[in-house]
Amino acid sequence: MAEKNETFGSSIPALAAKQLAIREVKYANNRKDISDLQVINGNTAWVKLRSSVNKVSDRDLANKASYDPAASDECLSNLSSIEAETFILTGGRDIVGRDQQTNSYEGGTVKGLNFDNEYNPASAYNNNPALGMRPMPGITSLKVASKNTYGTLMMAEVAFTVWTLEDLERAELLFLRPGYTTLLEWGHTSYFDNDGNIKQAGRAQTVKDDTFFTSKSSKLIEAEIEKLRQEADGNYEGMFGFISNFSWSFRKDGGYECTIKVVSKGIILDSLSMGKTSDATEAAGESEKDTDERKSIFHFIFNRLERNTGTIHEFDGKEWLSGGKADAKDIAKYLEPFKVFRTKQQIADGIIFDTAIELQYVTLRTILDIFNKFITPYNPRNREKLCAFSLDYGEKFITVPQHISTNPLHAVPPKIPSNLPSEYKRADTYSIFRDELHKKMQAHVGDKSDDCLNIMVSTYFVKKCVNSVVDGAQEEGVGVFDFLKEVLSGINNAFGEINDLDLFYIHDSEGVYKVIDRKNTQTKNLEEINLTGLSSTIVDINLSSKISPAIASQVSIAAQGNSGNYKDNVEVILKWNAGAVDRHIERKEITATEDEVKSAVAAAEAAAKKRKKYIEDLSNTWNEFNNGGPEASAFWTDQKFDEEDWNRLKNESIAELTRFYKEQRRVDKNPVKGVVPVELSLKMLGLTGFKIGTAFRIKRGLLPSKYDEFAYIITGLDHEIGNDNKWYTNIKTQFYAIQ
Repeated sequence: MAEKNETFGSSIPALAAKQLAIREVKYANNRKDISDLQVINGNTAWVKLRSSVNKVSDRDLANKASYDPAASDECLSNLSSIEAETFILTGGRDIVGRDQQTNSYEGGTVKGLNFDNEYNPASAYNNNPALGMRPMPGITSLKVASKNTYGTLMMAEVAFTVWTLEDLERAELLFLRPGYTTLLEWGHTSYFDNDGNIKQAGRAQTVKDDTFFTSKSSKLIEAEIEKLRQEADGNYEGMFGFISNFSWSFRKDGGYECTIKVVSKGIILDSLSMGKTSDATEAAGESEKDTDERKSIFHFIFNRLERNTGTIHEFDGKEWLSGGKADAKDIAKYLEPFKVFRTKQQIADGIIFDTAIELQYVTLRTILDIFNKFITPYNPRNREKLCAFSLDYGEKFITVPQHISTNPLHAVPPKIPSNLPSEYKRADTYSIFRDELHKKMQAHVGDKSDDCLNIMVSTYFVKKCVNSVVDGAQEEGVGVFDFLKEVLSGINNAFGEINDLDLFYIHDSEGVYKVIDRKNTQTKNLEEINLTGLSSTIVDINLSSKISPAIASQVSIAAQGNSGNYKDNVEVILKWNAGAVDRHIERKEITATEDEVKSAVAAAEAAAKKRKKYIEDLSNTWNEFNNGGPEASAFWTDQKFDEEDWNRLKNESIAELTRFYKEQRRVDKNPVKGVVPVELSLKMLGLTGFKIGTAFRIKRGLLPSKYDEFAYIITGLDHEIGNDNKWYTNIKTQFYAIQ
């Protein structure tokens, strides 16, 4: 479970920090006793894998009920978990499932040799008529790695060996099953708890069999995993996920090498399609003009909201849907209350304004709520969501008082721009519907105007993003994930590219996605960790530059230069390079002779004129969008949006917003935002508690002094158990400035 006030860029959780601190104390102690030495030098790893598969009875298999066992309660009552209970894969430890004599969980023990020809799952060796004594199956290696940017997915690769065809058949039923779930756990056999006491791992430090084999709730299992993480002070880790792939090969000695890949629940979003409106309601598109409603649930809801054709500029969306037809009422009852802000708009089609729309804005939170209620899959037996977004406030985006949208047809900051330079007209010129509609937006969000969930997004743009997915070529893997990324990309662009809104998955008992601004990194109250010395459990440190060829060419021009007009924002790299001068090419300037100086002055004057003309054009474009000057009617009907006009101004608008942002940062004395493309990788004795997206500092005196000005945000986490039977955690980080 996420700690209080934990957000993207906040400090690594106390769970990891405290365990690192106690390890430092124990490792640095010059008077270690025998027990301490046994833990430090004799510690090994354990691993355990259990299947969620229940076997379908022969009768139900004959009736083809296995294709959809959830459709029949009778079928479910006939399902058996005994195969999974007696075929638990481990790294060789004596952990088996239910004791068949006492019918109790956690009561079985490995009984050594079984000379009978009948297979006994509780025996370490079974007599095989064809091959003789064959050992029990066992896990041989484990690798767990984060996937995608900032680890929206976790993928585990588990290798295990089975020694007979009969064991392969059992493994095939339980583990070689793409799409089915499994529980993977691992940890240290002995460790120091956060009080310095020595602990030995045992059966009590895994999810109990009676919980795993009887529970119908994946959230209960995930909550147990989180509880065990806390109880073991970070020396235990678990993963409940989906089997995505498998392979096996024959060994010369008659056994079989098997490998399965397990992915976290976050994979659902990556592969989820947009679905159909009929999944939520059968009545969509009753009339010819409403057939657009069939494209998606977003089309259905937003089109129904547009039927409110009065002059109201703000209304309760849930209330309006609830007062409509029965199909809309059925939709509304599941949604959380939300506000709709709207105005009419004429959209240019080429050179003619012939498309009239009700331009509506809802918060990003409402869009995610619709996803949670009608797109994400759920378990029909308990309506447990398998993939959802957090609707809790707290993730903030970078903004400035002068924040103007570069494309109000897509998204707008919920707060009216202010503190604009004198050459600009009054601030409400650059707000939606003058200041009337924007005032209502600002009042609605209150003091949370910088929260990601309160960003105002137009329903027109959301439907446009859906259309690009639904109407485009139906490529494999294109779906909800691509739709959401397109929405966030459009917001980033409309907000002047000073933000980097993206998806972020929380790998804990909550198991939810969040929308975060990756540039909004934290600079205070970060935990410090030790990298070197006798007290450190870090076994490897690696530093490497990850600058792309495109950025490298920008850096070669920007380094030591005095211009801020780079195609890409390389300011964070200039911060990294501060304090050094190339003696052969001290500066990169384009001024030398008197004529060149005159030319530069003329160019500056021309640039000032161009900026003045840009501000005039911007003001006129906003006036056209809002239909007239400050004295215009309160209920306009002739607003016009010409996308070509806005696109012509976009690059200058982005540069202007970047200038505002830099000036505000200097006023607030904030460091450069964004990560430096330099990666610090650490390998340490296995430890859970670290989370992707959290950050830490490194104690002074261990790295070059310039590193003290930076913190490190975790971008990747890997775990591995190899031939040495040790659990190691690999952490990938990127630098960002804190001074």
